Amino acid sequence: MKIRTTKPANNKTPEHDENYRKNRLAIVRELRYSKNNTNEIDLVIFVNGFPVVTIELKNALTGQNHHNAIKQYMTERPVKNERFFDFKRVLVHFAMGTEQVFMTTHLNGENTRFFPFNMEYAN
Repeated sequence: MKIRTTKPANNKTPEHDENYRKNRLAIVRELRYSKNNTNEIDLVIFVNGFPVVTIELKNALTGQNHHNAIKQYMTERPVKNERFFDFKRVLVHFAMGTEQVFMTTHLNGENTRFFPFNMEYAN
């Protein structure tokens, strides 16, 4: 899959173009994040090898929605003893259903607070 990104506006600073060309974006499906279990995250987006975004996907066809994704983050994603979920390591975690999207920047077990990401439901 090829993803287009915005190139530097001009070539007056060659190092900007050089740095732009060095960036690497990777999207990984069903990433196993632990040596302690076989749990997986549905999608993880990496920039230059660093995890930036995690996404748990749910849909109505399986009888699940964003509430199931939120519960999964809060109960099945241990913040202790899992370096992958250390605070400030990943920038944002998304809980996505067919109709709603919620996000958090800090996983804290049962105390995790998710906020609406989409502000309006579109038909």
